Amino acid sequence: ATADLAPLLVASALIGTGAMLTMLSIQKVVGDRADPSRRAAAFSGLALGASISGFAGPVLSGLLIDSFGHRATFGALVAVALLALAVAWFNRGLLPAHARRMSGPEPLHPLELLRHTELRHILIATALISMSWDLQTFVIPVHGTRVGLSASEIGFVLGCFALATFSVRLAMPWLSRRVTEWQVLTYTLFCATLAFALFPLFSSRVPLMAVAFLLGLGLGAAQPNVMSLVHSHSPPGRVGEA
Repeated sequence: ATADLAPLLVASALIGTGAMLTMLSIQKVVGDRADPSRRAAAFSGLALGASISGFAGPVLSGLLIDSFGHRATFGALVAVALLALAVAWFNRGLLPAHARRMSGPEPLHPLELLRHTELRHILIATALISMSWDLQTFVIPVHGTRVGLSASEIGFVLGCFALATFSVRLAMPWLSRRVTEWQVLTYTLFCATLAFALFPLFSSRVPLMAVAFLLGLGLGAAQPNVMSLVHSHSPPGRVGEA
């Protein structure tokens, strides 16, 4: 019923907004503090944490849903969010202080960033990769439900995706010394294309876990390199905006 769906829509919007604000802030701090020559490796370390949560979240959520139901699972997730808030609050002194806005020319329109050719190419590639990432979080549960997988089995498929992102990000410092960021992004889009073509061909858990792992190997390598490129090619003072 629409009345039952409306609170889920509001909750999803709030969760997405909070998650994006958090990730933008974290990425800005890491990019500013990292050595420029080691920026891709620094973002790889940050991405490893996201991969760990990407594995633990779906797997544990699936097990909790099958064992205790959706209400108890949402309650556990609320507890995790409150724990994260407490950790951030007690360590707020480690975060950089907010710089007072200096007087100067009026800020430029965000679309003005697209005039920078190299940055425009990076943002287009980022859009494609971000759409692929968000698409898998939608496609895997829907396809898994359609072919009769349980919540736990869907969680393990999503967990395989996260496990692959963890694996490739662990190797990112080594890879960044041997291939360029653009080569990694090309490989990413190829893997995503192949994986999405394979998903409809399978209806059992193990093959779907393998395809999800392939997709994770591609998309997992993208984020550290995208962030490195954005920091390297953004106009001065506009990294967060980019």
